[in-house]
Amino acid sequence: MAGAYLFSHNALFFCGRLGAEEGAGISQEAPGDDKKTEGNWFVIKGANFTVYCEQTTDLKDISDKLTKRSLFAAGVYDPNPTSAPSKKVAYRLNMLFKRAKEILDMYPDIKELKVKIFKDRSALDDEYAGIFGKREDYKSFYVHKLKTIYTSEEDISDSVVAHEMAHAIIDNYFAVVPPPKIAEILASYVDLHLEE
Repeated sequence: MAGAYLFSHNALFFCGRLGAEEGAGISQEAPGDDKKTEGNWFVIKGANFTVYCEQTTDLKDISDKLTKRSLFAAGVYDPNPTSAPSKKVAYRLNMLFKRAKEILDMYPDIKELKVKIFKDRSALDDEYAGIFGKREDYKSFYVHKLKTIYTSEEDISDSVVAHEMAHAIIDNYFAVVPPPKIAEILASYVDLHLEE
C-alpha cells in the first residue's frame, strides 16, 4: 500500500488515501522518528493499531488534538516516553484504547485495528462514498468488516477517537454485533466517562 509507516509498540497508523502506487516500496525514513514514508502516506505500526496518515497531515497537530482531555484521574496514564510526534500519536491512541476497554469492562481479543487519518473531512467523505456508495458528512466512522476507524486531521480529538474505539471494542466483544442504537449508547458512554 502506498503510504508512510510509523512504528510504535502498540499502534500502526495510516493517514490518507491509498492510490495507484499501492504496493510501492518505502521511499524514505525520517531520522530520529519511527516514521517511514511510502508514496503519499505515513504509517505507524504496533501491536494493536496500524495508523495511516496522508503526508500532508500534521502529526504534531494530530497529537495536540488527541491530548485535550486528561486521563490522569482515570488511572491509565503512563509517562509519555517520547517526544517524536509519531510516537506521541501512537502512545495517546494506546492510552485511549486502554481506557475505552476499562470503561466498557470489555476486553475482546482484537488482533489489529487500523486507523486512517485523512487531511480533511472532504477526503474522509470521499472514502465513505467509496466504501458505502453514498456520501455522508461524518467526523469519523468505524467499519467492522474492515476493522478500521476513519477520521480526519480536521476533526480528530480524543473524544472522537475514543468513541470509535468503543465501537470497535463492542463489535468485537459480542458474538453477534449489537444493534446500532445500543452500540451508539455504549460508545457515547465511553466518551462521557473518559476522564473519570
